[in-house]
Amino acid sequence: SNSSSTVDIVEAQSKYGFWGWNLWRQPIGFIVF
Repeated sequence: SNSSSTVDIVEAQSKYGFWGWNLWRQPIGFIVF
């Protein structure tokens, strides 16, 4: 289960790159703040 999630994250970073990952994290950062 854990490895699957990790692979998914790595794939997302490879496909979308830093900008895509940053955009995906934006909503989370907003909620945290």
